[in-house]
Amino acid sequence: MRFALVLLAAALQDDDPVKVLEGELAKRMKTYEKFTVGAFGEALRTTLQIASVAEQRGLEKRVPAVLETGLDTINRAILALETKPPELRRALGYLDKAKKRAAAVEEDAKKASALRYGIERAYLVWQTEVNATVSLANLAIDFIGSAGYDEAEEALKEVEERLPAVQGATMADTPEAPRLAPIFMSRIHLARGQWKEAAAALKRGIDRAPEWGDREIDIRKMHKEKEYARIRKAIDENAAKNADDPDALLLQAYEVFFSADRKKAQPLLEAILKKDAKNKYAQYFLERIPDE
Repeated sequence: MRFALVLLAAALQDDDPVKVLEGELAKRMKTYEKFTVGAFGEALRTTLQIASVAEQRGLEKRVPAVLETGLDTINRAILALETKPPELRRALGYLDKAKKRAAAVEEDAKKASALRYGIERAYLVWQTEVNATVSLANLAIDFIGSAGYDEAEEALKEVEERLPAVQGATMADTPEAPRLAPIFMSRIHLARGQWKEAAAALKRGIDRAPEWGDREIDIRKMHKEKEYARIRKAIDENAAKNADDPDALLLQAYEVFFSADRKKAQPLLEAILKKDAKNKYAQYFLERIPDE
């Protein structure tokens, strides 16, 4: 965020802030396939950032035009949608009210205040979606820990359903909670002995959140001691029974990687690569094992 503000400040040194905003919105919105709630949040944030930088540059008189340009651009994008998600319909109400309030006053400062409030209030709609998604993911973790797998699965499915509302232009721009949902779902599949589903969820989670492998965590702490022992025994038995299956070995290697000395996972990962030299998930974990 700080880096983005530095770039915007540099752009505003010589250019009109309204033109800068138009260019930034066009560039950012082009990265989305369609105008989603995630795109909406990005457009609002960009508008508020440029308005803030314009004020810092002593361009207070241009701030109302900046805010109005952002508001109008976002309004048009929402109105052009055939089907409007409820979040966008709510936000549209705040933006419409802001425009009417701004039109009723003459002073630049009051116009800016009315427009900014509407945009900030609309932005809270997006933030509410993000916060709800994070809370659902945390709720799922709690229920995984108490072996309430049906409840945890329900919460994670809702996280997935909310993903379009918070998804950024790329997965890296998307809040972490929905990106990690498949990682947590894999724990549920493992607890149920659903090996194929567990491996697929784990891979999906790694693709979404590659930073996961850099975490210093103990996966055993996600479950109660006896429950983890049961799950781990089943994982090891499945790997022994299906020694030629890279996915069975990957699930076992994953447990070792996050529950013991990471170097102990190395032989398992190397065994996967002997069977499947292009297995990117085995390579992913292998690259994160310390040399010493």
